[in-house]
Parts: sequence; C-alpha cells; structure tokens
Amino acid sequence: MSSRVAILIGNGRSVDPLELQALEGPLHDVHDLAPVLRDSKRGGFHVLSLVDATTSETIDAIEAGLQQAGREGLFFLYFAGWGVLDRDDRLYLATADTRLATGQLLTIKVSDEFRQIRSKSGLAVGVLASSPRVQSP
Repeated sequence: MSSRVAILIGNGRSVDPLELQALEGPLHDVHDLAPVLRDSKRGGFHVLSLVDATTSETIDAIEAGLQQAGREGLFFLYFAGWGVLDRDDRLYLATADTRLATGQLLTIKVSDEFRQIRSKSGLAVGVLASSPRVQSP
C-alpha cells in the first residue's frame, strides 16, 4: 500500500505584526482539517501540521513529506496564511519569519516549490491556499 502524507501549514503570526496583520483562520483551518485527513474512513493520511512556521521549517517539512510519500504515494499540501505578490505579480507564501520592509522576502516562491514537488515525485499533489494578498514594498 502506498503512503499518504499531508502537510498542513497555517501561518497567522509574523515576526512583525505591523507588516503582516495577525490571522486567526489559519490555526483553525489546520486544527479542523488534520483529524479529517487522519481518519482512515475519510483520508487515511499521515498528517504533519505546522503553525506559524519559519521558511526553513516549512521547506524542511515539505521535503520530509515528499520523501515519506515516495514516488508511488499521495502527497497533499495545504497552506493557509498570507500570499505576497512581488512587483512582477509573482506569488510567494509568507512564513512566520517573513519581513516585507527589508526588501528581502524570506518566503517560499510558489512556482519554485511546485517545480520541486513535480521533479521529485510522480505524486498527485493537492494544494489549497487561503490567503490574503499583500503587495511587497
């Protein structure tokens, strides 16, 4: 039987709340979705939940989840938090250590992460994003 792995990411707190206002929804989303995905009658996933994680913690968790699912498994990624658009309208997922004012986005570029997921697996990937968009300075 192939492995089913879900990574649930809920980022609602930032190192600088003046840059990214606190969000209550992401914590609730992750808390509510995890038991549904774990339930053997509904999802049967091994679930790793991250709340207010840093960029490196998030990337490490995605890497570990992909490795655990393997090429024949199913990998599900859920993100709830902020979406940040750069000046060229490229989307980034903001993490707890994102600082917009520095001009150096400590974020996860969506297209890069999906390219990485596709290159490492033959997996089905489901991604849901629930995020207010913020324009970077």
